[in-house]
Amino acid sequence: YNDNDPNQHEPGDTRPIGFDIYETGFAWTFPMVEDVVFLKFEVKNCTTYTMRKMIIGVCIDADVGSVMDDVTGLILRKWFPAINDTVKYVVWTSDQNPPPGWGAVAFMLIKAPRNLGLTAFKCFTIDIDPPRDWARYMMLAGYDYRTGRYEPYDSINPIPADKRFMMCSGQFDLVPGQKEELVIAVIGADFNISDTIPLARRARDARWFWDNIVKIKEKGIVTHRNEDIQLLVMPNPVRGRALIFYTIPESGPVLLKVFDASGRLVKILFEGNKNAGNYHLSFPQDIGSGVYFM
Repeated sequence: YNDNDPNQHEPGDTRPIGFDIYETGFAWTFPMVEDVVFLKFEVKNCTTYTMRKMIIGVCIDADVGSVMDDVTGLILRKWFPAINDTVKYVVWTSDQNPPPGWGAVAFMLIKAPRNLGLTAFKCFTIDIDPPRDWARYMMLAGYDYRTGRYEPYDSINPIPADKRFMMCSGQFDLVPGQKEELVIAVIGADFNISDTIPLARRARDARWFWDNIVKIKEKGIVTHRNEDIQLLVMPNPVRGRALIFYTIPESGPVLLKVFDASGRLVKILFEGNKNAGNYHLSFPQDIGSGVYFM
């Protein structure tokens, strides 16, 4: 899609700039990312001139539960000892008083143009929606358009209201024909405002899956029938952590073994019954370097 239709612009305010956006969604049923959807946005300069000081962002109005009691917050960069990892660029939104079993919807910046990261996060209510194009650009750049004050990262606002927010990355230039990418992971997770560890764990797994599975396989993604998919180890060659993905077309006994290059049995990873579906487990890290077969 693009911004070229003048009927979709406000007279005296916005105008066509001349870019195309190519949006692709990715989702899997593997337990590790079964509650995650990846959205990739490619922005292309379709003009004959260089677009300067561009900022790309997504604006989200999640409305979790009741519209008027949303709470929203940002994990800009935080070390979580419970998962032994740093989680960054995650915006979560939830209901002020969620019913039992409810969680949060989170949005994580996975990839930004020129590796700029999350350069602004602005949270606001409907009554202070930026009314004009210049005000929207100021907000994308991390400014409070009402005061001109530079405040790129809004903190958690505990007051429930009908909230929306923007996740932004910039500035950068686009020459004619050039593309830049923004990737967002939409994550569903158990959540409590005083305990963000379940969300952090989901976010960590989503980032690892994108970096080690999607990026490697993206250009070669094809659709298979379940009976065609047997076994996949990613990344391969294994560097540090790796996962074994496998599909069971019908319920029955499953036996997963690892053999070395001489044919010697090294390890039994799983032996038992499984229902039809997709599964994954960690590749063993205690067997040393070498060539192995499964």
